Amino acid sequence: MPLIRFALSILMAIAATRVVDASEHQDSLKQLDALITQGTEDESLNDLARLRQAAVEAGPAAVPHLRRLLTSKREPVRYRAAYALAYCGQLESVDLLLGEFRRSQSQGIKTLACFALARRGSSSDIRFLVQALKGEHYGDEWPPIQVAALSLGVLRDPSAIAPLEVTARKTPESIASGAAEDALSWIREGTYDVSSVSGGDELLPVLAVMHHGVPRISESEAFFEVAAHRVWKRQGRKWWLELSEGSPDQEPFISFETFVSTDGKRAAVAVGLTFGPLNGVGYDYLLSNAAGSWKVIGILPTWIS
Repeated sequence: MPLIRFALSILMAIAATRVVDASEHQDSLKQLDALITQGTEDESLNDLARLRQAAVEAGPAAVPHLRRLLTSKREPVRYRAAYALAYCGQLESVDLLLGEFRRSQSQGIKTLACFALARRGSSSDIRFLVQALKGEHYGDEWPPIQVAALSLGVLRDPSAIAPLEVTARKTPESIASGAAEDALSWIREGTYDVSSVSGGDELLPVLAVMHHGVPRISESEAFFEVAAHRVWKRQGRKWWLELSEGSPDQEPFISFETFVSTDGKRAAVAVGLTFGPLNGVGYDYLLSNAAGSWKVIGILPTWIS
């Protein structure tokens, strides 16, 4: 009888855990739905940050609901649904966003589709991203080109080198050409060494980002992280950290905002680089956790000054 009671207690504990998990999923889905269907027409960076966090938290449970919201008659709702699909980190999202890419005239949705393609990386995905590199580097056509280049850099497929070289040469000093140059660097030169950097579990997603590479990071060998009072220093492709008491004016600044899903399977890291007044950029990195190791599966530019 004691053994039976013990077994029953284990089963009850498992059942209770499942109820809590289901409740948490429902809460995250309600929050996600409220953010997507809100009445405002435009999004601030804070609105998108909340939407990003809710999508990363909801994960695969959000996909069926987001698929339905893509058919909304309200354009802002369709865009937010696409945005959430891009961040929930699921392979199923890729095909949904590819469908929207072909149907929509929105450069924003086309950009999100190029962002999502980096998580799968099939041969057809590579061909699609290479085709997406075509277009003008000015006006409103360049954002999908920029993100297609970054996604090819994430995938590090050597077959993308030749088309990326064409993109890099097309309009020197343009944002799209700069993204192609970064992608070429990642493919040709590989990842960065972060083995000398130690920290707790909360630092692991950031280390995965620095291991992968950040656009424009080659412009300096030192970046001051204000919030943590430390300096990221680089020699070649090797990083290490040094503590700092002050805020050196001569060094560019770097910032990280990390959100990890409750189940520990997905993370988003917002990276900011500031080189001077009106000279800064921001990127969202989407990561997945497989067997305890974080991997970058997408990069999306978020702001520029």
